[in-house]
Amino acid sequence: MAQPWLHLCICLQIPGFYTALLLTQTPGHILTQTNNKTEILCELKKEHTGVYWYRWSQERQHFEFLLFSNALGKAAYGPNVKWDKFSVHEARSHGSYSLHISHLHPSDSGTYYCSVSQSSQLLLGSGTQLTVVDALPPKTTQTPVSKKPVPRITKGKASREGPCSPLVWIPLAAAVLLLLLSLVLSAYRLYRCPGIYVQALEIKVRSPKDITQLRVGQKLELECHTDKNYGASWIRQDKHGTLHFIVFISSLSRATFGENQRPAHRFEASKLNTIYRLVVKSFSAEDEGTYFCVMNLNQMLYFSPGRPAFLPVTTTVAPTTCGPTSKRGTTEEPNLKTPDPEGRTQEDLHFLCHILIWVPLAGACLLLLIALVITIVLCQQTRRRRCTCKSLRKAKILQEDNKQGVEKVLAKGKASD
Repeated sequence: MAQPWLHLCICLQIPGFYTALLLTQTPGHILTQTNNKTEILCELKKEHTGVYWYRWSQERQHFEFLLFSNALGKAAYGPNVKWDKFSVHEARSHGSYSLHISHLHPSDSGTYYCSVSQSSQLLLGSGTQLTVVDALPPKTTQTPVSKKPVPRITKGKASREGPCSPLVWIPLAAAVLLLLLSLVLSAYRLYRCPGIYVQALEIKVRSPKDITQLRVGQKLELECHTDKNYGASWIRQDKHGTLHFIVFISSLSRATFGENQRPAHRFEASKLNTIYRLVVKSFSAEDEGTYFCVMNLNQMLYFSPGRPAFLPVTTTVAPTTCGPTSKRGTTEEPNLKTPDPEGRTQEDLHFLCHILIWVPLAGACLLLLIALVITIVLCQQTRRRRCTCKSLRKAKILQEDNKQGVEKVLAKGKASD
């Protein structure tokens, strides 16, 4: 009778098994074509405040926060994330949410994760590998493509009304509306531009001095430097791409470890001002992976660059016979320092952000000015025509009155004679 309980205890010690009991992400792999759409399902077993969605880029080697969807269905998007491309919908079953991705492009390829904040810890999904290609592999059977009839567009006749008709005022109203929309979008993009309110997280290695020469049983100390005092989490990505939650350190220096971790034997967590410290007491093969520092601020997840920590690979060198060698001078290559690509990308993002703000605003203002000038000129021309018509009518009336007066005078003169 004790055998089922033994299996349960063994399963609970497997990393990620506890998370799989509370959160399930499907499917594991998706292969689709450009301009198509797809969806990823995240099934939750407990009450939650919302679901976080983010993407791991294998080429750039970093996480990108996509959006946060709360229990009421409202979404908060990450920087430079298009709201019409990503959307979250509640599935038929209670507690299940699906991420819909439309207008797919090869740049959307990556591993997508869902996660939930539960009792000060992050429950992490298993990940969905999305691959977007321009053309799918050929199939054996091809179905005939049905051609839809192209609707014919009939041109309407232009109304022949005056220059101050709705044909003039409608473009003017549209220009004003466009200006207001551009102002709203500018304010929204200015708020969403990266690097304005939160500086990038940075991980520094305190010990050992050379992290590439880790040894089994050695102590590993990592520090996460931030500019905010809102708490931070430590997660690890193993060789297979699976994420493991380690610990959450609150702003009051309180550490909450994951359910499948053994903090007394493996980890230490502490906080000093805005520096969050993680210590692996005795490094082993189980601790290998890439470590990330994550901060949850304003319903958005901010990820630090990854810090890899792996044991050195031992290679056996085949014995070689030593022959007579001539002594030659050896020239050492100097250390060529390449510029930091993150600084350049950050400057490019700021420049792109300014372009996205001011170009639509300037275009809308120019369109509004042109419409106003055209309206004023046309309305002035109509007023002049009306004024000239009125003056001509008055002149004709005066001429007729003068003629009638002259005729009356002549008639009276003839009568007196």
